Amino acid sequence: MIKIKFFEKSNTILGLECSGHSGYAEFGSDIICSAVSSIVGSCLVGLKKVLNLAVLHEQDNKNAYFKLMLKSDFQNQNAQVLLKTTKFSLQEVAKDYQKYIAIEIIGG
Repeated sequence: MIKIKFFEKSNTILGLECSGHSGYAEFGSDIICSAVSSIVGSCLVGLKKVLNLAVLHEQDNKNAYFKLMLKSDFQNQNAQVLLKTTKFSLQEVAKDYQKYIAIEIIGG
């Protein structure tokens, strides 16, 4: 199962963490892992390369681990749009594949 955590404070997303494999299909054929990877990867690119924001980023493909946290600029409206779009996109995927994805909100 893919476990996704969103770190929030006062309705502001500070970052996210994903870990685990979905187990939906074999490595290289798993559409759920591909969807999650694409969504979180796009968020990272948007934050770093489009908005030029400082982001702490950890990634370990072998162990299926990904984490990104904003270093600052938490109230940046464009960053929040990207992070909320990422959250809602992952929640939509999770609706269809509840056996394979669990989403948790830390803080609030």
